Amino acid sequence: MPQRLVKAYRKHRIININFNLVASGLLAIAIAKLPVEWISPWVQSLFSGTSKSIQEAAVTVTAAVIDGLVDVALYYTLHWLANHAGRAKPPRAMPMPDPNRPRGKRHRGSFFRDATGVQLQRLALSPVYYGVSMLLMFVLRKTEVLSVGWAFVVGFTAGILATRVIHTIWGLRTGLFEPDHHHDDAHETKPT
Repeated sequence: MPQRLVKAYRKHRIININFNLVASGLLAIAIAKLPVEWISPWVQSLFSGTSKSIQEAAVTVTAAVIDGLVDVALYYTLHWLANHAGRAKPPRAMPMPDPNRPRGKRHRGSFFRDATGVQLQRLALSPVYYGVSMLLMFVLRKTEVLSVGWAFVVGFTAGILATRVIHTIWGLRTGLFEPDHHHDDAHETKPT
């Protein structure tokens, strides 16, 4: 059963892109939670002469920076594992263009090109992500409903969920999740 799940994860971009983004996001939140808790008193002390709202806003921005740095690093790692690690490259004896490949189709074989394409889409969605995440964290802190760490976890998890829904709809409409050449069974070596 686990082999089938791994195969589906590696073969279906809708699964591996969403899994990678949710996993990297949640793992980034888990990793960033303690630094956010540790650094928040220091950030608040930097703004000690200001209102509580400004102090909480500064902590929220700091949390977003920490989360963003960890999240991007984790996403690139997971994307490489899902789409590029362990894949045999086809022999390149004759570097001629493939006449059957439609013009204009993006080549998704390059790890950085592929992963960066998804990151650019995430960048386009970052106002939604950070808007939801930071607003919810700020409100939870301002109303003192949760501690800094848990307000961070709840707010940024809500941001992940909101952007996953939007990005999945976007991907289904634009063909982001369509199979590409490095997932095509025709390129796999079959035992004889």
